Amino acid sequence: MRPLFKWGLISAVGVLALSVLVAGDERRANTRANEARKTPEQRAQEARDLDLQARASIGVVALRDGMKDPESFVLRRFMVTSNGTGCVDYRAKNSFGATFPGSAVVTSAGKVLVQERHGRQFTTAWNGDCAGKTGRDLTEFAQTRLLK
Repeated sequence: MRPLFKWGLISAVGVLALSVLVAGDERRANTRANEARKTPEQRAQEARDLDLQARASIGVVALRDGMKDPESFVLRRFMVTSNGTGCVDYRAKNSFGATFPGSAVVTSAGKVLVQERHGRQFTTAWNGDCAGKTGRDLTEFAQTRLLK
């Protein structure tokens, strides 16, 4: 390599590294500024949301672990409603090895109600808290928890 080209390349890499560091510092400063502007109510709501996500995700992991074949469990959809109920659609293998669709409700108290096992109790919870309701889609969040 020619010395002039070599020093030019080293300088370019140095400038690029410096600009990445500056951009990172600006991003952190913006994040701190945004946090400082939040009201106590907003912070409390964020804390409740994080708690809700954690509790509901624990319910999805418990659902998977309770399957006859936990390795076959595939989370299709996971929505949490405003009252903290988790509505789950999934696919898994049954005792005969057939893959089937299923639904479950993770109550705000953390109880997991599975369509096949809890019959009327599941149906009441699903119809009251999940059917036709909207909520926060946490499918991707829960899928990352299932990988751990």
